[in-house]
Amino acid sequence: MTIEGVRRKSGDGYDIFYVDSLSEQFKEIIRADLSTICYGPRLSGSGTKLHTYEKTIKELHKRYSTKSEETQTGMIGELIAHVTIRHNLPELKSISILINPNEMSIKKGFDLNFLKSSELWYGEVKASRSIKTLDTDNKSLLTKAKASLVTNFGTEELRDSLWLGAINESAIMFNDDELQPISRLLDESHDEIAERAAKATNVILISVPFHETSKAEISEKEVIEYLTKLKEEGAFNDVALVCVQKSLFKAVEDFMAEEATAYA
Repeated sequence: MTIEGVRRKSGDGYDIFYVDSLSEQFKEIIRADLSTICYGPRLSGSGTKLHTYEKTIKELHKRYSTKSEETQTGMIGELIAHVTIRHNLPELKSISILINPNEMSIKKGFDLNFLKSSELWYGEVKASRSIKTLDTDNKSLLTKAKASLVTNFGTEELRDSLWLGAINESAIMFNDDELQPISRLLDESHDEIAERAAKATNVILISVPFHETSKAEISEKEVIEYLTKLKEEGAFNDVALVCVQKSLFKAVEDFMAEEATAYA
């Protein structure tokens, strides 16, 4: 699905999205999907008042407003990643939620995990507003995402905690019939990674540099070269890149504040 205000370049193993504006269509998609993104399809479809859009945008903004600038950047980056991937890469079924439903803290653990053709893909999102040289900083975000996943997969205590979190998230998101195959895949993946670390995994590295597209755009050539280098390194079983360049960080921030206030 093409979203108004979003352009796309893609090839084997990579997708680049240029979000030129927070269009009315983009806003309507956020309104329609926010509860599912934050809580998963099971709770968002339960009909409870706590999981309506109105309650969800207020809760998300309440958490957002108390966080540091760095954490706020990450939260909006992850939200943009959720929306963009959900509506442009339907082959990727998200098995992760945006917020912790039980605490006021931000969600701990993997950022975005996906099911693709009965395979697990582990996603990590890195976002930044401090853009000096766009392509250099975009590659830096991808490198940080890679390093985070390598650490997660290679550290036993951290790995066990993350997998418990992933299984708990899935239990929140799906009913029993949908949950069983996902839980089985997570169990099998955990055992393989305990033996082979990152080399046993399929990963999606996601960068969200907040930089106006009118000033500079992520180079497709640079992304292809970076992906080629990653594949040659062989750190993972398979790797894909998703880069989302978003103009006007404040537009998203203001939209959240306006929507939360409207339902106060």
